[in-house]
Amino acid sequence: MISHNACDISSARSLFFFSQGGDFLEKHWNWMGEGFKFIRVLRLFSHGRTNPNPKEIGKSIFLRHLSITSYGVGNICTPGDRVQEPTCGPDTDSIFPSGEVPDYICGLPYLETFELQVGGYLSFSQKSLSKMKKLRYLDVGAFRILADDDDDRHKRGRNSVDMDILPSLQSVHSMVVYDRHTTSFLSKFPNLTELTLLDIGVSAKSDVEQALASLEKNLQHLQSLYLYHFRDCNMRVVLPSSLTKVTLNRLAGQKRMETLKKLPNLLQLQIKYMEMVKSVDLSVGAGEFSKLLVLELIENRIDSWEMMSGGMRSLWHLIIIMNIFNGNIQVPNPLWLLGDLEFGKMEMDTNVLANSIRNKLRELNYVKEEIIHQFESKWELTLKNGCKVYLSLSRKSMINFATKSSGEILSTYTGKLGIELSW
Repeated sequence: MISHNACDISSARSLFFFSQGGDFLEKHWNWMGEGFKFIRVLRLFSHGRTNPNPKEIGKSIFLRHLSITSYGVGNICTPGDRVQEPTCGPDTDSIFPSGEVPDYICGLPYLETFELQVGGYLSFSQKSLSKMKKLRYLDVGAFRILADDDDDRHKRGRNSVDMDILPSLQSVHSMVVYDRHTTSFLSKFPNLTELTLLDIGVSAKSDVEQALASLEKNLQHLQSLYLYHFRDCNMRVVLPSSLTKVTLNRLAGQKRMETLKKLPNLLQLQIKYMEMVKSVDLSVGAGEFSKLLVLELIENRIDSWEMMSGGMRSLWHLIIIMNIFNGNIQVPNPLWLLGDLEFGKMEMDTNVLANSIRNKLRELNYVKEEIIHQFESKWELTLKNGCKVYLSLSRKSMINFATKSSGEILSTYTGKLGIELSW
């Protein structure tokens, strides 16, 4: 934080303001607006209440980077409320009580990065967003874009949105699929390389499917796609072939894997939190996912895991955390034939797959040494190539370690098991 007594503060080009344990009030904004008109970077971290509608920001017309993180600000509306009703009323505890990003921010002519982490959901009007010609990075939590004729959701016009193209915009997090206009808005960001899309249950299923289907046509430079909480919609869409990273979080759509298999340049795939929506069937045919390097499976319900020879042939990093494996699922044999594969981390509630992995390591004569760390609740395997395998067990399960042979220990474990391999 720069004190009030700092000398020649008008020459400052960056301001990092930490308001820990106190409120960021109007007097602070006034001091900043009057003394730091020429700053290029403003970052605010507040653990107290932040004064709403800080119009003084608009005086710093040369701002290029604006970041506000306020943990004391009340949500504009809670996620649960948002699913039921997207139109939120004024909130006197919010930094933007109306719920809309104001013109004094959107009108900053040189703003390139806009980060706002204050909880809740925000809105941009298409007119305000059109002003942000220099914007490259946008992350304001979950936000929607309102068409000019869409202030009242029950009186929407039928004409397509008339919004300027934002050619500089490259990264957007996290945009809500709000209505049928979302597809048109996405087409105004032709040079996006990163996109996070949210489906929070307020739009028609057809609007969600249309937004997904439009990505291949409108976002031909897209490299990273994060889909969050999408409902059971048709996933038989063609995604941009430029994608190198895809994250699916609570995605209930069918034909997910079939869609992903068609991505020729996919390098990293993360599937997580599917245990509450739909099960995951990992079926990989010969030649599919040929360039995939990293596979992360986090808290999913996995019904099947099959792999043909030649599938995922480039895979080198595998992470499995707290998945539920139905039946006696085994690690597919072709996976063990991948010479460059390393296991990044594993934690699970079932010992079936863990036994399969450990037994396979021994069968392939990979294990050089096994050590039991009884007081640290760890089982340590050292592989011949130097890789360390750590099995983190509960202390209750360690009671049996002194009396059972190494071949019996894992089969008696009924709690959580963690496996982490590192070079």
